[in-house]
Amino acid sequence: MEGVCQQLDQKGKIYERRVFVVGRMKEEILYYYEGGLRSEFRITQLPGDSVIGFQKTYTEAGKLQTHYIFYLNKKKRRCAFYREYYPNGSLRFQRTYCWAKLDDIDPSAYKDHPPHTIDEEGYTYLMTEFGESLTFYENGQVSERKVYRMEFSSNYYDYAMDGPYYQYFDNGKVMTKGYYHEGTKDGPWKRYYYTGELSETESHKENLPVGTWEGFYSNGDKKHLKIYDPNSNHVFVPSETYWNENKIKVREKILDIEGTGMNRVWSELGVLLEETEWIQNSEIRGLKKKWYPSGQEQSILDNRPNASSRYIEYHENGVLAKLHEHQMNKDTVIDTRQEWSESNQLLLRIISKQSPKKNEYTLSSFSPQGTPIQSITQINELRKEIDYAPNGVAIKEINSDKGGTSGAYILRDTSGNIIHSFHYKDNLRHGICESFVNEKVIFRQRYTMACPDNNYPERVNNTSNKAVNWTAEQGARYRKMIYTQLNKQSFNPKIPAFYSKKAIDTLVERLVWFDKNWESSALLEFNYFGATGDKIQFNLPINIFKGADRCDTVNPYVKQLLDVFKKLNWEWPTAMKTSNDSYTFTYDDGNFYPYSSYSHYFQWYIQQGWAIVEMPERQMEIDFNKIAHRQQFGIARYNACAFVVSYSFFDASFQWLIYDDGSVEFFGQKQDWSDVDKAASNPNGIHYLPYD
Repeated sequence: MEGVCQQLDQKGKIYERRVFVVGRMKEEILYYYEGGLRSEFRITQLPGDSVIGFQKTYTEAGKLQTHYIFYLNKKKRRCAFYREYYPNGSLRFQRTYCWAKLDDIDPSAYKDHPPHTIDEEGYTYLMTEFGESLTFYENGQVSERKVYRMEFSSNYYDYAMDGPYYQYFDNGKVMTKGYYHEGTKDGPWKRYYYTGELSETESHKENLPVGTWEGFYSNGDKKHLKIYDPNSNHVFVPSETYWNENKIKVREKILDIEGTGMNRVWSELGVLLEETEWIQNSEIRGLKKKWYPSGQEQSILDNRPNASSRYIEYHENGVLAKLHEHQMNKDTVIDTRQEWSESNQLLLRIISKQSPKKNEYTLSSFSPQGTPIQSITQINELRKEIDYAPNGVAIKEINSDKGGTSGAYILRDTSGNIIHSFHYKDNLRHGICESFVNEKVIFRQRYTMACPDNNYPERVNNTSNKAVNWTAEQGARYRKMIYTQLNKQSFNPKIPAFYSKKAIDTLVERLVWFDKNWESSALLEFNYFGATGDKIQFNLPINIFKGADRCDTVNPYVKQLLDVFKKLNWEWPTAMKTSNDSYTFTYDDGNFYPYSSYSHYFQWYIQQGWAIVEMPERQMEIDFNKIAHRQQFGIARYNACAFVVSYSFFDASFQWLIYDDGSVEFFGQKQDWSDVDKAASNPNGIHYLPYD
């Protein structure tokens, strides 16, 4: 390329102008759209001249922003002197760079510099800083002064700093001064206050802190003293002492070469508050003590080797507050935790014993008045929990095995009268279950894994749920809700091939029972689709399915489809419409067939376009003045005699069991209606958003 190349803007003014001589750009002038100079680049070098050229950039206000001067140093290496300016025109940076040739770079980095990136003089695109580097405040004062030696690496700044280093305040006084050697601090360093007084002294050697470090207050008083020992096993952790402005020692840590010693903390008045023993360079292996400012002992934590770990804490009045112990007795680990009130009333006792063959756990909690709140006893997988009323009466007892409710479940009123006495196995009623009102039995039934024994001679059965009637409107609402849930699962190949009308009616009946037993202040709401089950429509080409309207099995295509109908116990339609040279009919026997069933039995017909699954529109029937971000509802058969209902409140989930005798209860009795109310009132959980 040779000559002038320029681009004009819409007004006919020069926007970009470049001059080329023998294929190399000698000049470049760029302008802003408004017409102001944006940047200029010129090669000005004459024979024997060390200056190659320059490049300048300008702000839209016309002020100089950056300025490069390109030159050859005494060794004829291409370099650049760079300055950058603040908007007010004062100098911001002043630095010097040099370009690296391929021979300067470590061979391992050759891959980063392919041939097309190297110019005719052998230079790569790598440009590194060297010499003195200056940074300035906007008021013109030097902010930082450092020195780089010439290194040719993309990460040169990690190890090329080499020489004196200074930081300054904006008033011109020294903030920090020291020395770098090959990118790391070396020798003595000093820091100063804004007004010039010495703040800290430190020393480094081979990138390690060494020797004595001192800190001072602005009046010259000692602030801290640190001693680093490079021959110890804690080269970065010093022995140190701190004083406050009143010359009172407030902290001290003294360690020997093995990292063993003591750390102490005092109050601003010099009262000992904490004493921690360091063993083998760790503060978690020794004895730790704390005191209140009054001098009263506050806590003791014993983590010393070959000793049972113990933590003791006292109230400020001297009464024991907490006692935590960790003991090893042969192959048994014993953890004990106890807490007391300031009046010396036991509030909590937890004892855990773990051995290879037996794990035991006990918990007892008490009110400040001494009445029990809760007790838990667990041996291996067997667990018993008892809750108490404020008057000390045991109002709830629940037993479990392997996390599932098994054994007795007893609920009492605050007078101690039994309300429920049920028995369970794996979360299901199993055994005799009784309910009382004023000590009179109102319900008694015997169950076997949720199945009621209707021949139990002492049965007293409350059938109020089973006697519930519902309106056609209610039934339609529940049915739509059931179809909504089944439609959501319709692509799941593991669900049943179909749900009979009777099965759907059974699900509707369970929902009615569940609705009747809803005792929460929160509304029981269902978001459901205005839909029925999926249906399948057939469009059979007459030229292929000839005789289908007469059930002519001589035609192999008709016989094959008829065999599928027989597998499903479907009746062949007696009447078919003829439309567009096809037999057309929709099959619907009132049962619910998931899409997976249609896809399994009629996949080939669907692929050929001879069958279409009519999926109902997923139109939500909800109040769009409110969008409830919470309902996740599900119902499914749990076993032969019980259904499980799941209902989620945004971030809280609940489950209930519905028995075939009409009984409804929380799954495993692990939750109650107060938990539902709490979830419903949680401002971070359930909430409504206005629909826009």
